[in-house]
Amino acid sequence: MIRLALTTVLVLCFSAAHADPKEEARALSREAFKIEREMGKLIPDIEGRDPKLKALYEESVKAGRAVEETLKTHPALAGARAKRDAAFNEVTLAIGKGDAAGKEAAQNAYADAENNIRAEGRKVPEIQQMMDAAANVGSAYIEKKQAVFAAQPETAEMAKKVAELRAKSAELRRAAR
Repeated sequence: MIRLALTTVLVLCFSAAHADPKEEARALSREAFKIEREMGKLIPDIEGRDPKLKALYEESVKAGRAVEETLKTHPALAGARAKRDAAFNEVTLAIGKGDAAGKEAAQNAYADAENNIRAEGRKVPEIQQMMDAAANVGSAYIEKKQAVFAAQPETAEMAKKVAELRAKSAELRRAAR
């Protein structure tokens, strides 16, 4: 399994050598994600192996839900939510008419409207604080999860490879700026 992952990485690196840095970074991130999924299959209950990881997971879920609830209900975002709802209605109409092009355009408008709710939320100080707190606990959870995977005998080598891939990907992204 590890040999396959390493071979894949080498092939990606050699084939990506001629690609632009952003595309190479994406390929490395995708490979890291594949390995992470394999680690998750090997140890599906990773949170159960470390009480702090489990607590961070629960805190992360709670913080994420709080942000989502606030985005759904905060009065300052009513206009942005109305635009999103209108875009959703356009998707429904296009589907009902069998209009594939209209459906795609409406889905794009819906995605933009959904992203706009988050962007508008970032402009509201209390929501921005909630979003930052959720992002921080989410990052802490991910870091701890990586450390716990690295500490397990059955996933230690894979976790090391993921860390290398993520570091190279980040380096390429920085260089591409």
